[in-house]
Amino acid sequence: MKTITQAEFQKICAAGRPDDEKFGYPSMIYHPGDSITKVWANPVKFFSSARIKPYAKRFVDNARLITSLGIAAPEITDYFKIEKTDVHIVQYKILPGESIRELLETNPGKLDIPGLAAFIHRLHESGIEFRTIHFGNVIQMEDMGYGLIDFCDISHSGKALTPGRRAVNLAVPMKYANDMALMEKAGLPDLKESYLEAWKPTDRDRQSFLTNLTKRLNRFKQ
Repeated sequence: MKTITQAEFQKICAAGRPDDEKFGYPSMIYHPGDSITKVWANPVKFFSSARIKPYAKRFVDNARLITSLGIAAPEITDYFKIEKTDVHIVQYKILPGESIRELLETNPGKLDIPGLAAFIHRLHESGIEFRTIHFGNVIQMEDMGYGLIDFCDISHSGKALTPGRRAVNLAVPMKYANDMALMEKAGLPDLKESYLEAWKPTDRDRQSFLTNLTKRLNRFKQ
């Protein structure tokens, strides 16, 4: 991590298109070509774990973890902190492709739901639990592979997830009613059934998974 001055940060802003200002700083700066500057300027609570490990640092570390497991993620090019502040900045290259949500809204026929389910299954087999996974932060790339963005909230157990943890994680994208409605309207395969087909669990694991998935989805509805 490098330390830069406010003046140096203003030069970064001037070299791109700042967007979505919060707490006096843009959240994103879009640069010509294929790069983005992401800014974390939210005040950190005194007892927050972000004081020990800032979200920007988690982003950088998770990008390294994901790519080490053969999973596509944006390439980190720089990591800064503005001097005398808690503002952290990461620069990275855009992952080529479109989010699942973008395709669902504009070109659902291009989506491969069994392929997406197999990708999520691969994450789980690798011990990755992306706790905030949704159709906006999974990218279907130009080669029809998949990658992740906005992955500050990831845990890695080092071993395949249990049926219960798989269910809890798959329930996250399934809680977005509009996404699920668009999938149904487009006549796309069911995400849950596609996941089970990719996983091929034992009868016992399947039952545990379905029970936990139902419980989690019902909790989201409350």
